[in-house]
Amino acid sequence: DLLDAIVAKFGDKNTFGEGNYYLEVQNHGMIEEKEVLEGVADISRELDIPMVATNDVHYIERRDADIQNVLIAIQTNKIVGESNALAFENDDFYLKSAEEMAQAFCDYPEAISNTQIIARQCNFDFEFGVTKLPLFDVPTDDHRAYLESECLAGLSNLMGAIPANYAER
Repeated sequence: DLLDAIVAKFGDKNTFGEGNYYLEVQNHGMIEEKEVLEGVADISRELDIPMVATNDVHYIERRDADIQNVLIAIQTNKIVGESNALAFENDDFYLKSAEEMAQAFCDYPEAISNTQIIARQCNFDFEFGVTKLPLFDVPTDDHRAYLESECLAGLSNLMGAIPANYAER
């Protein structure tokens, strides 16, 4: 049974509380995603679980797709365009505007509306210009000197004698 499989994998709607359980859908223009989207829409209707539209973002602008493929090739030690090179199927993995998302999910407007519901449920405060770092008690008032001494001690433990160029860095 479909519901039993979903509950076994993810828990039921009560696990997360009323109004906090969604089926995620994405649309990057791939045939497989279209099939999955239609299937998830059926499940959504059958089980009365709302869908939410999301977008897999790997770069900010569409024009950055080629750069992303170069970075993946470097990371995987491949050549761009090589037959077994890992690459995205298209250039749709960028940060889309609200209008682009609405267009991508024009047949499922409720999935777009649900992103706003989730956003309103989030409570996140951020102070720009304020760096927040963990506080560590150190045996001296000179934190920089203490960090340097700890780094040098760790390097010495790893290498024995520290080469001059390492110590300089």
